[in-house]
Amino acid sequence: MKNSKGFISPSLFGLIVICFFLPFVTVSCQGRQIAALSGIDLAFGKVIQGQRINPNTFALLSFITAVIGIFTGFLKNIKNNIISAIIGAVGFVCVLLIKSDISSIKIDSQYIKLLKVDYRIGLVLVIILFLCVIFYNLYCLYISRNEIKDE
Repeated sequence: MKNSKGFISPSLFGLIVICFFLPFVTVSCQGRQIAALSGIDLAFGKVIQGQRINPNTFALLSFITAVIGIFTGFLKNIKNNIISAIIGAVGFVCVLLIKSDISSIKIDSQYIKLLKVDYRIGLVLVIILFLCVIFYNLYCLYISRNEIKDE
């Protein structure tokens, strides 16, 4: 397990980055889909039907933490697990804040009550994978500390 252990955390962060290309939210009005936004669209903004969707700060931060996590996962000391777990926790919190940020957007329209925002598989997978990163790195930290005590 020691040989593959160094690649699991960066691989999980890599999967998170890939999941940012999946649909995160869809907006519909009376059952008709108006827009579908991936995590990348949320993080960097997008133009939909002439309307500019501004970047979501929390989506951008969670994407950046995932990219940073890929590189920090290759560190070879015991601090690797601590740093990766912290990065995973920051990304996890940012992803959870995406929902509150989206729901707090005020649209000046008489039809606002007809709009429905649905959260999609990309967002769910990112949440799950960030949790996996946190728990995996905490587990590795626990195991490595026990190995040090046994020596």
